Amino acid sequence: MGSTSIIWTIASLCPTERAHPGDYTSCCIEDTFYPNSNVFNFFLEPKKSGDTRKTKRLHLRDDKAEIAALGAAWARPQFPATKSGNRYPTEHDKRAMEYKWDTIVRRRISMRGDSIEQPFIVLHALGRHNQVNRFDYAATVTINAPKFKGDLFSEIVTRYPVLQPIRLRTEAEIRVKL
Repeated sequence: MGSTSIIWTIASLCPTERAHPGDYTSCCIEDTFYPNSNVFNFFLEPKKSGDTRKTKRLHLRDDKAEIAALGAAWARPQFPATKSGNRYPTEHDKRAMEYKWDTIVRRRISMRGDSIEQPFIVLHALGRHNQVNRFDYAATVTINAPKFKGDLFSEIVTRYPVLQPIRLRTEAEIRVKL
């Protein structure tokens, strides 16, 4: 299948903070991409403080025997292994690094197409100053798999009928001086 790139953009319509001009939005979105629903980072907690946590990246189907041999001390996390590599700093850390709580998130990941299996993105709304607000958002995903044999668009829409293609409407106007 070759290399596949996945680009996602999330635009959020967050309420603004009128009382705090420096905090122009009251919330933001954190995103985490999971490329394979069957790959998990199993972990073994350290027995002594100061020891490092052991982890093993295993596929639920392909590594079934190895998972069974791990024993009860090893735990499987709630979510699969992520490819995003996101490390979410606190609000104080974001300000120190001159981060902004922007309303647009755009990410791009390239990986082998055969390592992608039932991918998904988890969105987490994060409020400032312990506020919890609901807000609207829109998400777009672009997948580029040049070596894919078949009609990728049709296969995705068939498998996930809730997804809708973007319909762009443009008007062209030409002004001519006579």
